Amino acid sequence: MEKSSKLGKDILETLGFKISNNGEELATGETKTADFLVKLENENFLVEVKLKEADDDENKSREEKLSNGEVYISNGYNHTNSMLTTIMRSANRQIRSSLENISMKEKVNFSFLLFINSSYDATLRREQIINELYGKVNLIDFNDKNKAARPCYEYNHPLFKRLESNDFLLIVNFLNYTDLNGGNREAFDAIICLNQYSDKYELIKSSAIQSLNMKIIDPIEEVKNGAAYQLDKDDWEEINHILEKNGQDKIDENMERRIPLLSPRIQILSRKYQKYLIPFPMENRVQITARSTQYTSNQNSTTSEDS
Repeated sequence: MEKSSKLGKDILETLGFKISNNGEELATGETKTADFLVKLENENFLVEVKLKEADDDENKSREEKLSNGEVYISNGYNHTNSMLTTIMRSANRQIRSSLENISMKEKVNFSFLLFINSSYDATLRREQIINELYGKVNLIDFNDKNKAARPCYEYNHPLFKRLESNDFLLIVNFLNYTDLNGGNREAFDAIICLNQYSDKYELIKSSAIQSLNMKIIDPIEEVKNGAAYQLDKDDWEEINHILEKNGQDKIDENMERRIPLLSPRIQILSRKYQKYLIPFPMENRVQITARSTQYTSNQNSTTSEDS
């Protein structure tokens, strides 16, 4: 059993899932398929596991700087989004391949990707995943003295629309990336991201996952409760009409950053919510900074995208 599968199995069992198939991975052929069939209460879940660890080169640079008492700054934002998207789309294909088997499809109530983060920048990576899944950015009201940020869903194209075989994602972050112990619930934290575009969205909301006692992100409920903004289907039809009228085929991101008020997204959101809303770019907000005058590396970290 590969490292990602072994760790995924430990995590699933720790959370209370029972591994079917005598506790083993599902058989696979020439086409890659999902890793596990698991049970929680009376429901069956098809699971694909992906593990992403620290980049070797950046990890080495980080350790050298910290061991010398220097400040280390990670600029992980710019180079990981496409990698994360590739991993999630690969997992979706594997789940879809499994569900093409009629007997398997009849057994399964829900399917999901278990994405395991093991890295010093796991918090940043998890936020990137969530932003990609939902097309989310954080907005601030320019006239609000506190400048408190609030999420806006579907500001960009949501990846979840292309992950039709995933009813949700379970994102696990290890709190100490050098100590991978899936059997210790205190060693990791976890968040569930519901796929609001899934045909099973209403069913999954009332499913056995509610018993897992962890945070569940549900954009539809957040928007309904006034905790988040959203550019809905009608808003995007208007945005596309404005772009077409102006002879543009896409949003001018550079112009939006320089002059937010000229952006059709900002114009529509500000009118819709009666606030001057502007994006609070993640790359300007999230930066992993570390300083140490006495640092000892206990374990080298590797990059793994197996299974």
